[in-house]
Amino acid sequence: MKRPPCLVVTILASMVGIVAPSNTSAVRGGRGIHHASDDGLSDEYHKPKDIPSIRTVPVSPASATAADRSNLEGRLHAVQEVLGHRPHPSYLDQTIHYYPTKQSNDGRHQHQRQRSLNHPAGRIMRNLVLLLRFSDHVGRTLPSRIDVWRLYNYDATDPFAGYVDDIVPTGSVRQLYEFNSHSTFTVETTVVDWITLSKPESYYGNGDSGFTKFKEAIIEALTILDSGVGGFDFTNFDLDENGALDGFGVLHSGYGAEYGGDDCHGAPSDDRIWSHKGGIDWTSSQEAGSGDAGAVNRFYASSSLRGVCNSNIVRMGVIVHELGHYLGLPDLYDETFDGSGLGAYDFMSQSWGLDGSGMYPPTLSAWSKVRLGWAKVEVIAYDGTYRLESSASSNTVYKIEAGYPEGEYLLIENRQPTRYDRMMEGGGGLAIYHIDDKVGDQNSRGFPSPQSDWPIDGRHYQVALLAADGKYDLERGTNQGDSGDLWHSGSALKELRSGSASYPNTDSYQSGNVTPTGVRIYGFGDSGNLMTFRVAGLGMREAGGGSTDGIARQRSLNHPAGGIMRNLVLLLRFSDHVGRTLPSRIDVWRLYNYDATDPFAGYVDDIVPTGSVRQLYEFNSHSTFTVETTVVDWITLSKPESYYGNGDSGFTKFKEAIIEALTILDTGGGGFDFTNFDLDENGALDGFGVLHSGYGAEYGGDDCHGAPSDDRIWSHKGGIDWTSSLEAGSGETVAVNRFYASSSLRGVCNSNIVRMGVIVHELGHYLGLPDLYDETFDGSGLGAYDFMSQSWGLDGSGMYPPTLSAWSKVRLGWAKVEVIAYDGTYRLESSASSNTVYKIEAGYPEGEYLLIENRQPTRYDRMMEGGGGLAIYHIDDKVGDQNSRGFPSPQSDWPIDGRHYQVALLAADGKYDLERGTNQGDSGDLWHSGSALKELRSGSASYPNTDSYQSGNVTPTGVRIYGFGDSGNLMTFRVAGLGMREAGGGSTDGIA
Repeated sequence: MKRPPCLVVTILASMVGIVAPSNTSAVRGGRGIHHASDDGLSDEYHKPKDIPSIRTVPVSPASATAADRSNLEGRLHAVQEVLGHRPHPSYLDQTIHYYPTKQSNDGRHQHQRQRSLNHPAGRIMRNLVLLLRFSDHVGRTLPSRIDVWRLYNYDATDPFAGYVDDIVPTGSVRQLYEFNSHSTFTVETTVVDWITLSKPESYYGNGDSGFTKFKEAIIEALTILDSGVGGFDFTNFDLDENGALDGFGVLHSGYGAEYGGDDCHGAPSDDRIWSHKGGIDWTSSQEAGSGDAGAVNRFYASSSLRGVCNSNIVRMGVIVHELGHYLGLPDLYDETFDGSGLGAYDFMSQSWGLDGSGMYPPTLSAWSKVRLGWAKVEVIAYDGTYRLESSASSNTVYKIEAGYPEGEYLLIENRQPTRYDRMMEGGGGLAIYHIDDKVGDQNSRGFPSPQSDWPIDGRHYQVALLAADGKYDLERGTNQGDSGDLWHSGSALKELRSGSASYPNTDSYQSGNVTPTGVRIYGFGDSGNLMTFRVAGLGMREAGGGSTDGIARQRSLNHPAGGIMRNLVLLLRFSDHVGRTLPSRIDVWRLYNYDATDPFAGYVDDIVPTGSVRQLYEFNSHSTFTVETTVVDWITLSKPESYYGNGDSGFTKFKEAIIEALTILDTGGGGFDFTNFDLDENGALDGFGVLHSGYGAEYGGDDCHGAPSDDRIWSHKGGIDWTSSLEAGSGETVAVNRFYASSSLRGVCNSNIVRMGVIVHELGHYLGLPDLYDETFDGSGLGAYDFMSQSWGLDGSGMYPPTLSAWSKVRLGWAKVEVIAYDGTYRLESSASSNTVYKIEAGYPEGEYLLIENRQPTRYDRMMEGGGGLAIYHIDDKVGDQNSRGFPSPQSDWPIDGRHYQVALLAADGKYDLERGTNQGDSGDLWHSGSALKELRSGSASYPNTDSYQSGNVTPTGVRIYGFGDSGNLMTFRVAGLGMREAGGGSTDGIA
């Protein structure tokens, strides 16, 4: 039977006064419809009345008359309360389509109760899903319970590691939320098998796509579940203990009404169910009056199928949008449908994705992540150059609020065409949003020409993307996002500035009061995982007199001192080395400061083969700490190398060389302003180092000029006492009380520039980190799991100083520590992409605990042996060093002898290679599904285990760590022994 043409999605601009998107991405995110008055609004506000048939209207654009257009527009308003998720036009007949217009905006989704996002409920949301089969659908082929469970919960592999199957082609609902939240929030879904209802689909559809009677189906199904043998324990789904289910949804056996027309069984869209969110009032008889959780007061509904004539399982686009409402996010599409709202820059605006498949719901915008507490907001308060990692790998968002009234500000994030944003047009870039939270919705679009009175008319979105091509396509409804929207070195516009007549700009426009802020955003770098941009107009000079290269004079960049360390480096040439070929000042500056490209995007040159000191520290700190280095050109000293070496590798007389160089710099023409290097204003230089012209004594033997190692300088950190004469007594920051020293060369017979391994280690000491190698050299300490232990890397090249360990990052405040306090399954992203570290302290005395991180063989850890896995460290901070190794056999009295490292890696092969000094780390150390040992448990005679051993007092903790998943960027493991049931009485698979 031939399907008639359908009147469903797009109304053509030439026919009706509603601008429809011109591309195939004309889909909006779902609009929830409330029933009853659970949100404090009257029923009449929500219940559709006298809704005309949404049947096929055989009109084509070419033949439409004025009467047709008038009729269509009237029907738009008549169905104003019947709006849900729109399927992509590629699924629909290509005739005339339309969007229903908005109903009243007042109270829509705004009365939803925000979930109490507290651990454990804040980290996990229990979500109950019922499968509802209409009485006339018995015998139809439907997705199985297992398939639906996989759609929600699948997490066996990275969703983009390769195609799995048609159920989870791009992962699950759970994975999408974990990705967006950077693993701080998990949706755990239990799926109840198909419940057959008492009535056919047409009864519940009721000629209005289910907006009056579908609640009966939900209540019937809940009652069936509740009254079954033994009942059903709804308390498992109320982790926040507020008396109501945390998450509740239903998937039905029909085709979604939103697809329009008749389905292949002849059911018209009016008699099918529209995907939506609503409210009900139901309480379990099992828990009624008991004070336990048993109430269901809201739901979301979707078809279990996609399209109108198949048995293919639904895509997750609609589902993740409705769950966004559960978490407190509003719709971000334009409910007037004149514009596109935020388009495909947030799945609360466009949940089907740019390709319309529903497989790529776009990543949440910076605004949504900030609202949910999933972003780390850094306020830009000073002029300077800023760096921002991709939102796929970092949760950092920049905010500019200076010059704006309360509730108005700019947010900046780095969006790249990867993972769920992979369908993004263009090569990615910086998304800059102009936020006015006093507006409160996306229904009042504003843009220049032909809106002659804009922006003083006060019309603008709450969350407006400032497009880098200046076209305002989202406001005009031209598309859902394109390659011209994001900012980078090649974007059409090169800056956002204030007070200009061009748009977009950075002026404040709240309530139509247009006020220049003075803010200028410019100097955009190339698009990539790490992007740069500049900000001016916030009251700070841009660069110590104008230069930004950091070579002649360091920039006065007062972006909080905690985030930036000014590092002064002097190049010292011994008197007998005049004429030798040495690295240039520019080359040394690049070794410290180079940041033009991702250090692993491809080989640049021998100076920065794996990037710079700055890049390594920004990577380890997840862009929260920057080393800005000024390099002073070669200063020739008065004495030869052997004088300063003095037969003891420089440990007594090399300080004389440093003081001589500082004095030369201080007394030169015009002096040298040391105050630029004391951002924390403590009276001393923040960072100070010297690189000398000789070969490092640590290489041993004689160099090619015949100098023995005793007469050369050993790389080290030391203390001096020197104060600049120019600022002495004035209160200025002029003291130098410590230094680090390294050769500027590598090896003993060449002019090749030093690698950064030694330098980053010494800077680690500056920041307060101790050595993590075994100073007795009987063992390896922490080996190649921290550059404070082994800075040369496993290949010995110095090009791959290993990533700092979880312990070091915690000590420096660069890790987000999540304490595991309950039994359960936990997920952990790679330390290369997330700063999350798990900590277990229950059962241990003060100062003793476990830390867990996910280490993968990528970036500076790329030389790691094996395929990566979980690094589990046993910490005892009361030990205080790495000099007392401990391991079983032949140490018969261990661990009661109290000998163990402060930071000990619990190796997954049980060999204790680091303690024995066998190696610096190997493929057996990390935990995963294929590791030699399968669990760490307490009170066992086998080692390693989770027992406490502080001061030799061995005490079982009861902690068990097991169930390790496959190694990868997102890993899973299980913890038991902490006193909590694992999931709903013991099951953690969520299938019920």
